[in-house]
Amino acid sequence: MSRFVAAITALVVGLALIAALPARVSEAAGEMPGCPEEPTDPDAIIQVEAGQQFVIVLAANHTTGFSWTVAEQPDTSVAQVVSDDYLPSGGPPGAGGRECWVFLATGPGETQIGMIYRRPFDPPGTPPGRTATFNVDVSQTSAGPGTTPVTPPSFAAFAGGWSRRGFGLTIGSDGTGTATWRIYRWCSDDPTPACDSMEGDAIVPGGRATLAFTSTAGGAVATGQVTESNDEQTLAAGPVNLLLLQYGVAVLSQGSSAMVLCSADFQQAPMAVQQALPCGA
Repeated sequence: MSRFVAAITALVVGLALIAALPARVSEAAGEMPGCPEEPTDPDAIIQVEAGQQFVIVLAANHTTGFSWTVAEQPDTSVAQVVSDDYLPSGGPPGAGGRECWVFLATGPGETQIGMIYRRPFDPPGTPPGRTATFNVDVSQTSAGPGTTPVTPPSFAAFAGGWSRRGFGLTIGSDGTGTATWRIYRWCSDDPTPACDSMEGDAIVPGGRATLAFTSTAGGAVATGQVTESNDEQTLAAGPVNLLLLQYGVAVLSQGSSAMVLCSADFQQAPMAVQQALPCGA
């Protein structure tokens, strides 16, 4: 059992190290396949067929600390986020570049995608630097030889409650989730958000966030976005991953941080594992 615990420890450290690398940034300037140089016009309706991918291009400059985030998630029955990348312009330092967001049209219908340009370290409530809203119109896939219906990803394996000391995450079957966590500062002592409070004999955690997972890989990794958070030091708005492991254990990773979470199945884990991992009340 110690091998499993050691593997978990190595995994968390490895995730943090990997996330710290600029893996999502193309260091060499040039064309990214399917990523036009010109930003996408928010006034033009994006029209695609179900099963096709489409790209939204946004001017950005990551050297300023600003980056684009999905603030208004699309209807997942119509479109879902696949990936996002930053492509520098190749000019002098600080010249900026563009972000390329790839979406999958999952089914016919109309939806909106709302984007905000912000810095993850700005205090909650800080107005974004820019906003952009895109209208998407997905039509039924044209019938033809070899046409394969698009099946939305299943989040059944991820659905339910996940927790560790002072932190809880609940994921629905549609991939949407909510997280709450202790701030360990009482509102009665310092009412500045975020802070913990009491309702009767129950502690009300002050940290809150909403998440939307939009894709899965191999049934073991869910990828999505933290769409809103009142405590950016714990969970910041932006990309997030949840990796499933054995014994009802999962790793929630974002940026350079990662935390171990456990489901109710963790109670059936060997005692050595239960004692080694930070799950429980």
